[in-house]
Order: sequence, then structure tokens, then C-alpha cells
Amino acid sequence: MVVNESDFTFTSQTGSKPMQYGYAFDCNGGQLGDHCPHFGTATIDTRGTGLIVDPTVEFGAFPYPESFEGSTEDFNRSALGDQISFTCAGWCGSCGPISGPIRFQHSTEFISAADAQAIICHK
Repeated sequence: MVVNESDFTFTSQTGSKPMQYGYAFDCNGGQLGDHCPHFGTATIDTRGTGLIVDPTVEFGAFPYPESFEGSTEDFNRSALGDQISFTCAGWCGSCGPISGPIRFQHSTEFISAADAQAIICHK
């Protein structure tokens, strides 16, 4: 399943403009003289849904514009794969999936119907 990055139905965002799902933006480079940086952060939390972000999806930074560099910092993917978070830092840039669109797959949080066993209660 591929995420529609422009559907904000299950998101909460802060900032001056909407970002694609799973992306963050930062522009706190030295040329701005910002003494109180406010880095962009992104969190993807699929706990309880039975889905995780495909483990082959890689996250990183995209230069914006090309002359400035951003970087992905403090990247964390939970052991179950149901939580991903990162900070977009450095010069101007956006951070997000660099290996293609975000894809979901079934998690091991729930067992499959084939592995399920019927429970029979006897009185």
C-alpha cells in the first residue's frame, strides 16, 4: 500500500505551510542569523493499525534550493517498525523518504487469519 502524501486526514501539522505526509522542513542556516533555531520534525505512528512503514523505505534530506544543505538527524525507527521519527536540521532543506514513496505493509502486531485458532468455551 502506497501512502497518498497529500492526504492529511490522519495527520496533525504545525508550521506555516502543509508538508507532504512523512516530510519535515528546516531553514535555520547560518546565513539567516537565527539564534533560536526551530528544526522541523516528523513522526509516523501506526501503533494499533496492523501496519508499519516498509522497512526498505529510506529517509534522508533533499537540498532546497540546491545551494543549501539540510540533514536528517536523530532518526529513530522502533523495533516493531510502527514508529518513525526524525529531525530535519542544518541549512534550508526538506527531509523525508528518499527511496520512493512511503509504503505500508502488514505488521506482526496481529496474527494472520490463517494462524488464528478458534476459541471454544465450554460451560
